Amino acid sequence: HVVLERDEDTRQTILIDNQSGVLCTCNETASVLLESLKSNCTLQELVTALTNEFEVDSQQASEDVTRLLDSLNIFGFIKSG
Repeated sequence: HVVLERDEDTRQTILIDNQSGVLCTCNETASVLLESLKSNCTLQELVTALTNEFEVDSQQASEDVTRLLDSLNIFGFIKSG
């Protein structure tokens, strides 16, 4: 069971796994992606969310999305496959 806590002043999100006790502090990029993931969006929609929010091209956004998803998988927040 994963919970997202967001501080609107700092735009920082804390990701908490209540079962394992794992806690991750996320930057603005991760915060945007985590909010988007709550709506079961596609990879392309995640890339678009970043290019709309930040001054970044689609190649860099795609790399950021992949890096975040890999990290979420490593920490057990999501399962790949």
